[in-house]
Amino acid sequence: MNYLKLSGVISSDPIIDITNGSIPVVNVMIVDEFKDHKNFINITAFKENATILKSKKPGDEIFIQGHLQQEKWYSHSLKRNLSKIIIVADKVDDAVFSESE
Repeated sequence: MNYLKLSGVISSDPIIDITNGSIPVVNVMIVDEFKDHKNFINITAFKENATILKSKKPGDEIFIQGHLQQEKWYSHSLKRNLSKIIIVADKVDDAVFSESE
């Protein structure tokens, strides 16, 4: 299983939704700077982690532990399959991790 830790700054307002099974889900984008390059990363969080993320706003620092997930769909307008990689948050925290974690 893939597992990662990353910290960054929230760069978009959280998008709040409820699944068909009545589970809260929040999608948000964070920006992570590495040297002189900015990475914009999509984060999806469920349940308790969604509750934490929905109270955040752009500019807030956040620490995410999670795993990669590929989403796939067919675009009728483009007439081809599309996909994207997202990070599903397993843990969300305000603290920034140290290199030793």
